[in-house]
Amino acid sequence: MIYQLKPLEDSFYDLAYRKLARLDYIILGEGKGEVKVFKEYLRRINIEIEFELGLTDCEGIDTLYEIAKTISILARIKRKIKVIAMIVDSESFSKEDRVKSVVDSLGKEFRITNVEKICCNTYLTKMSIDRRNVWLVISINGEDSLPFKSKMLEDHGVQILLLENKISIEKLSQYNNSKEIISENYLIDLIRNTKIEYVRKAFCHIGCLIENITSLILKTN
Repeated sequence: MIYQLKPLEDSFYDLAYRKLARLDYIILGEGKGEVKVFKEYLRRINIEIEFELGLTDCEGIDTLYEIAKTISILARIKRKIKVIAMIVDSESFSKEDRVKSVVDSLGKEFRITNVEKICCNTYLTKMSIDRRNVWLVISINGEDSLPFKSKMLEDHGVQILLLENKISIEKLSQYNNSKEIISENYLIDLIRNTKIEYVRKAFCHIGCLIENITSLILKTN
């Protein structure tokens, strides 16, 4: 089951004692687009969530860092949470540097060790919280093969257009970034209407995130 969290609106008591108490894992989306795409991906691929999932839009990368810290601290209280995952844009960073920025930010509060790439722009590490380990999974939006300096969620919609032969790689040079081509609503429509194999290929990092979270929870049960 999926629970929509609103940590910027919920009281500390509601978040700590009512909502987090039931969750096995939490996925933090950098923005609303990540949350919408994640839900649509589940529907399109027909994936059933086997565990209790909290899903939230963090309204930006800086807020995401702060919410991640807060939820990590609350995990000391509610020890059912086994995995905290993030979906964030690469922007002008390399994938590795974006992961490093996340780890460095959280590393000021928690001990984080052994970051490893597990598949398709998705990385895994552990956070030590009061002698308890919580898995941290970081999945990075952005397609390096596209001729844009800033890498983002909408890149994956452009990938679908390329797979469908609706745009050429040469024509992409006319644009500064994929948001000039793909709106949020258009991105959701593409996921709904293209071939499932294209959805899997374009959003392989989302598939990787889901697969590895499930295995991590089973491993720690």
